[in-house]
Amino acid sequence: MKAAAQVPKLRFPGFEGEWLRQQLDAITSKKISYGIVQAGEHVPDGMPYIKSQDLNQPLALDSLQRTSEEIARKYRRSEVEPGDIVFSLRGNIGVCQIVPASIPEANLTQGTARIAVADYDNRLVAQTLQTLDVVRQIEACAKGSTFREISLEALRKITVALAPTFPEQQKIAAFLTAVDGRIEQLSRKKALLEAIKKGVMQQLFTQTLRFQDDHGHDFPDWEEKPIGESIDLSMGFPFESEDILEDSASAGRPRTLLMRGVNITEGEIRHTNDMDRFYCGDVAKLEKYVLAEGDMVIGMDGSKVGRNSAIVGKREAGALLVQRVARIRALDGASLLYIYHHINSPFFHRYVDQVKTSSGIPHISAKQIREFTIGFPSLPEQTKIAGILSALDGKIGAVGEQMRQTQAWKKGLLQQMFV
Repeated sequence: MKAAAQVPKLRFPGFEGEWLRQQLDAITSKKISYGIVQAGEHVPDGMPYIKSQDLNQPLALDSLQRTSEEIARKYRRSEVEPGDIVFSLRGNIGVCQIVPASIPEANLTQGTARIAVADYDNRLVAQTLQTLDVVRQIEACAKGSTFREISLEALRKITVALAPTFPEQQKIAAFLTAVDGRIEQLSRKKALLEAIKKGVMQQLFTQTLRFQDDHGHDFPDWEEKPIGESIDLSMGFPFESEDILEDSASAGRPRTLLMRGVNITEGEIRHTNDMDRFYCGDVAKLEKYVLAEGDMVIGMDGSKVGRNSAIVGKREAGALLVQRVARIRALDGASLLYIYHHINSPFFHRYVDQVKTSSGIPHISAKQIREFTIGFPSLPEQTKIAGILSALDGKIGAVGEQMRQTQAWKKGLLQQMFV
């Protein structure tokens, strides 16, 4: 069978010819290697080193840990300099960053590798490492189940296809770097809006900032009380019940939807897959577990316990409330959005950190949620406060969506601009 031509689908005008496919170790000026095995305690004036976690955001000298000069001298072979690519070997495998000029010298850890590119545009190589072709190669040779990693030997044998001429490499690299710049700009804007919201929330919930009514009069004093007095909180449906049948042959039964594997992040309910369909013999038994649009849900356990909550939208309405997730509805005289923003505040997060279980999987109970005490202003002031914070959430969400769309657009570009 004739090999497929090494030519990208999308190409800048004026360039032609097949791309060259080579192993990573054939395009480097130094041997691909990892760094310090045991960095020891942080030494303020020592040698900075780059961990795999550092690669999840742009590299900055001030954020790096440092090791002693004694340890650094033993690992001079793995020092990096501006322009080198640092690649994550463990955990977040494949994530990489180019060492900026602001980091004149640094070393690595055992979980990161140096790729010092020779005779090719380093920015292009870094972009190539994000392509579907390379990602699949990395996944194929990665080892481990819960803790994934790729060996140096396997990394050195990864093949990449690169534009044959330096001008074309520069053209592609400059374009994609500009796209990355746009994504980073949106990321910074989102972080700024989140910081603004946090500051506004602090002022509002400590009553440093107060509203007046439509006639310019002060609202009544706040009442401190547990939120349990103002909410109806329900726990999820038990999976072990025989009322639910996961049997496709039961198509004649009344059908309902079951929300499983809920991932509540950044104020949204997200699913790794579509909601599973289950069949129920007596739907009436499940009515109290059915979510309605506008309900609030909060995760009760996991590493981010107390920090995963969301308002149910149209897509989730009609789904069943499952175990380990609680539903909250407001009683008369309380605004659910006001309560929701309190649940999403640092005040509640600190409270959860104090009361959650410390052994096994972190967990909070319905009782602990109900006992969380907050200040309740009058309903009109609650509405005003919730409106301000929801408007900021809307801005944050809009920027987040722009960022996701730009990332998706870049992903499509990588598929078409590379072999």
